[in-house]
Amino acid sequence: MGGDDELTFGQKAALKWAGFKKFMYNKEAGTVMGRNGKAWAQLIGFYFVFYCSLAAFWAAMLTIFLQTVDPLQPTWNSYVSTPALAHIPSFKNGKIEYDLPWKSGSKEADKFTDPMLKIWWKLDPENQTDEVYVEDCPDTINNEKDQRFCRYLREELGDVCVPPHFGYDLGTPCLYVNLNKVWGWVPEPFPEGEEPEGVIVEENRIPITCEGEDSEDDEHILNITVTPSDGISYGYFPYRLGIDQDQQKLYINPIVAIQFNITLNQKVRIVCRPHAGNLKPLPGIFNSDQPVEFVTEFKITSKE
Repeated sequence: MGGDDELTFGQKAALKWAGFKKFMYNKEAGTVMGRNGKAWAQLIGFYFVFYCSLAAFWAAMLTIFLQTVDPLQPTWNSYVSTPALAHIPSFKNGKIEYDLPWKSGSKEADKFTDPMLKIWWKLDPENQTDEVYVEDCPDTINNEKDQRFCRYLREELGDVCVPPHFGYDLGTPCLYVNLNKVWGWVPEPFPEGEEPEGVIVEENRIPITCEGEDSEDDEHILNITVTPSDGISYGYFPYRLGIDQDQQKLYINPIVAIQFNITLNQKVRIVCRPHAGNLKPLPGIFNSDQPVEFVTEFKITSKE
């Protein structure tokens, strides 16, 4: 019968294996994978020249590009031309909501206090002892070319916005507030007669004020305390660091502590603003006509 002439599975496998071995090395033809020595030499030579040329091209392009980059300063600094006001802790949609009594050590509590603890310990005097760089700076702007590393006195934050609870356990939560670092930005005083109404602007300082977003919010604000009350010193500006990570760690971005005492069981929206003569949007990719500020919605619910 015809079926008797069919090869078994083992015979088919043996034939395929023999064919594969012959393809890998054919002793009679003197080829490896279907090519003799001359063909392999031509193929290897072609790809060697091709990839060497490709590497040389990219090396040349990278060299040209690096000529346009200064490791000490950005080539273009109009990407964001003025700093924004930021706060820690920060939450999605700017909402800070929690319940009293305060559950110390809970996951909910830690999400508020852990970011602030990180800042608190960075400001520890023991972390500001580098005698080569760290110095006690005046309030005046640094006009030297080199970056100035100013010592920050942690006691200026007062005795309320401190560990372990930063006022959250008392229903008077705190925020640490600072200006984002923008390379080369230098604060300027207000022109004479253009100071914001109701804001005390000390010489060489950037005050930060907070108020209700509207009159209804103001009714539920019992007190807002900013420490230090005169805001941020000009002495920390400008920020001029390059890519040296050790120096970046030494630089302290100055903060103020803001304590909010508001009516419980109410949603209260509060807007905070820094005040300087040039803290307004300038031409830049991500700038807009909006003022430099942030809005936070508080709701502290008492379940006692």
